Amino acid sequence: MMLKVSREPESIEEVLRFTNLLRIDLLIIEGFHRLVAKRADVGKIIAFKDLADLEERVKGTEPPIIAHCTFNRDLVRQEGYGLEFLVLPRDQDKLIKALEAFMKSP
Repeated sequence: MMLKVSREPESIEEVLRFTNLLRIDLLIIEGFHRLVAKRADVGKIIAFKDLADLEERVKGTEPPIIAHCTFNRDLVRQEGYGLEFLVLPRDQDKLIKALEAFMKSP
């Protein structure tokens, strides 16, 4: 189910009310980095355009980070960069496995 909202929620608690109302086991929200970046109780998938964008998005983002994902097939993993990333849709199975592992973790 996809739900589009007309305004950005004030807090993540406002968003989480939907999980309680609709009895949802897993909620994936897009575009609310400001609301979740500092929260250790929320798993994050960081989507980025290029390595500079990834570096900027990672700054100040608290774990857990489930995956770093891009649609940019031209990106090459750089030595010493330290972050692995998934290229979608090619690595979609890896993303699903990462989500499953996160859901099983305590």
